[in-house]
Amino acid sequence: KFAVVRKCVEKSTGKVFAAKYMRKRRKGQDCRTEIIHEIGVLELAAACPRVVNLHEVYETASEMVLVLE
Repeated sequence: KFAVVRKCVEKSTGKVFAAKYMRKRRKGQDCRTEIIHEIGVLELAAACPRVVNLHEVYETASEMVLVLE
């Protein structure tokens, strides 16, 4: 299991987003570099209309959350 995606709504605007919750450690291995790589790829592909847009990234002690369109 790589990630869990949940629907979220920005309270001030009512805009709907997808929040992708990814654990930083899986099976005892640090996966933070893989997540940062995914963030970099999404930032590079931001101009492409066929790729989802990355709006925000949040980090907690155990996981990273990517807020996508």
